[in-house]
Amino acid sequence: QQRHEHGVLLEISQCLQLFGGLKSLVHSILQQLSTLGFQAQTGLAHTAPGAWLLSYESYPISEQDHRERFIQRLQQVPLTQLYQHADAIRQLQHSGFRHLGDVARQIERSHFHSLKKRFHPQLVQDIRDIFDIDRDFHQDRLFKAPRSIYQPEELFVQNIQFDYPVAQVDHLLPAIDDLLTKLERYLRQRQLETQRLEWHLWDIYGNTEVIPIHSHHPKSRLALFADLTQIKLDNQALPFAVDVLELQCYQHTPIKSRARTLAFDDDGDIYADGSSREPAQDDDGFPVTALKLSLLSEQSAPYKLSYQDNHVPEQSNQAIPWQGCAEPQLPSLPQRSLRPSWIFPRPQAISQRQHKLYWHGQLTLLSKAERIQTQWWQQPLARDYFLARRQDKLCLWVYQDLHSQQWYVQGVFG
Repeated sequence: QQRHEHGVLLEISQCLQLFGGLKSLVHSILQQLSTLGFQAQTGLAHTAPGAWLLSYESYPISEQDHRERFIQRLQQVPLTQLYQHADAIRQLQHSGFRHLGDVARQIERSHFHSLKKRFHPQLVQDIRDIFDIDRDFHQDRLFKAPRSIYQPEELFVQNIQFDYPVAQVDHLLPAIDDLLTKLERYLRQRQLETQRLEWHLWDIYGNTEVIPIHSHHPKSRLALFADLTQIKLDNQALPFAVDVLELQCYQHTPIKSRARTLAFDDDGDIYADGSSREPAQDDDGFPVTALKLSLLSEQSAPYKLSYQDNHVPEQSNQAIPWQGCAEPQLPSLPQRSLRPSWIFPRPQAISQRQHKLYWHGQLTLLSKAERIQTQWWQQPLARDYFLARRQDKLCLWVYQDLHSQQWYVQGVFG
């Protein structure tokens, strides 16, 4: 059955003199834990997993403890202490192994390979780590694995609290510039760049709003983020009067290697152009323009038209995002038939006077009828389409609704 273990592993060999010896250091640690309300058992060994196993035993602390003594103690540890390898331990017990020392003697007589063939490789690796052995039981590893260095998560969080609630975007801009300047310096000092950041807005009642900003490529200079933030704020109303503005950035990567000329300003910042001024942002041209356009509101954002499979002309196209991919192929009928370059979203009614057609001027029909019939399964549609010319020579695509006998302008030829 798996145990719920909690503990701390400490490498103390380099600080014994500082704390007055082994006994003094262990006593100090236990005393501090007791003050915090914890009860603890100690274990000492020449390896971290060995010390963890010996913490379940009871050995007095001695200044004369050394590697050979630790190995002797580990040899007496029952195999059941390796509970995470329950199946392999049962196999070892069936073979007559009871303690780690039994496994150690088998290693001395043969080799790890004999165990690897019979048991799980992770068990063999754990035993090697417990005793700190390589090829034979008494030989240290020639090259010890480097100690893992703790790397704290890099997280930038800075905020500004206003003297009074801010209800207009223009009044937020100085604070936005200030926070972005701090983030830019933070990224440069750590040789990082980011592709995403978040603005967190709070009001005096604790309500919050999160505004994410994305870039098409990672950046260490953040002028683009300032532009994107302003565009996004300009196209949406503030949800409330802002009391606290916070900038968070927790997704970043090391700056990719690029050939640059190094130069330093008065603050020690490195620039790429050999000057002491702030260099301009990379000119990404159309991708940057595209990114900014994508932040515009739905009403003002650009779009383009694409073909849509529908026999009703005014429903045969659709508005899609301007960066989307339009349908490149048209069916055979629109390709070989008369079609205008511009179709009205809604057909425009044509007036009739004395059997003549008028739409901003008199119309004259120039072609034979092309009949379009569809939607028989709901409201039937039947139309006769014609090429018409207005008195000012403008060519139009018109039709007569065969049910109502009303005439309409469908589109304009360029």
